[in-house]
Amino acid sequence: MDAAMRELLVPLTDSRRAHTIEVSRKVEHAAHQVPESLRDEVTTAAYLHDVGYGYPVSGFHQLDGAERLRTCGYSPIVCYLVAFHSASTVEA
Repeated sequence: MDAAMRELLVPLTDSRRAHTIEVSRKVEHAAHQVPESLRDEVTTAAYLHDVGYGYPVSGFHQLDGAERLRTCGYSPIVCYLVAFHSASTVEA
């Protein structure tokens, strides 16, 4: 995790940050199952998947996080993965 990613996680609660890091470690362990060209983006999305909790706008953390990442210059793939993680399509 780079400094910019760490900075985005600062507003999260300690428990949310711990969850995010645990999810990311699991994704890193399984990343070999993803095409090599997508591994960095999948791992980045894992580290940032709950960033929207720290930057609430709509109250829908997946979309808030994806929008925050878009404005920070993250790739459309990372933003998509954050926007649609968990059951976000059902929750919406």
